[in-house]
Amino acid sequence: DKMAGDQHCRLTYFDGRGLGERIRYILAETNTPYEERVITKELLGELRAKGDLMFQQLPLLEIDGLKIVQSHAIVRYIARKHGLCGRTDRDAVVCDMVYGGLSDFVGKILGSVFQEDRAAFLSKQVEPLIERYLNPLNEMLSRNNGGEESEKGFLLGDQLTFADLMLTEMLDYVQELFPTVLNMDKYACLKAFYKRMMERPSITAFHSSRHKPPPDDAYVTHVNYVLGR
Repeated sequence: DKMAGDQHCRLTYFDGRGLGERIRYILAETNTPYEERVITKELLGELRAKGDLMFQQLPLLEIDGLKIVQSHAIVRYIARKHGLCGRTDRDAVVCDMVYGGLSDFVGKILGSVFQEDRAAFLSKQVEPLIERYLNPLNEMLSRNNGGEESEKGFLLGDQLTFADLMLTEMLDYVQELFPTVLNMDKYACLKAFYKRMMERPSITAFHSSRHKPPPDDAYVTHVNYVLGR
């Protein structure tokens, strides 16, 4: 049962993944209709002048009469609204921990596109972190009914949360940048989880429509231009 406010949902961000993709993921999973407005240098100036951006930064999501900034606040707002924070305070804090860790890891990957030598940055700064972030989540899945044979295992067992969506986004990047990783035996639960998520109707639909492609030079140039870098 959708709230009327959902009908007026607008995401303002760059025309690329960045910090917007986790928002698009949860909007897709919750079936929330939204429009997307691509930021320009002029529009960014207007939004800052109007006071629409609390810290002068994007993304911005307008929903339910609110103007929400900070990607974590946006994701958690939608998650709370749709029951995607687990069942208890303990569940919610586990989701926050997973989301926070994965956000750090994905942040490194997002930053890599602005490096002069992206390949060197990925091999020196990102690849060494793979075990740190993937091992505990594979372990969590194997404990929580999310083994290879499971039909429905999520990080918290039988209930999807916003942490599962962040994990799916992170695995998108791992699959694209380090394609052999998920084939390692030690990540069998993560591989099975990713396959299940990719087969979810909401995620399948998202990947075939509004999921942004990997960043290219045009994206980097646009972001740098808008931000005056």
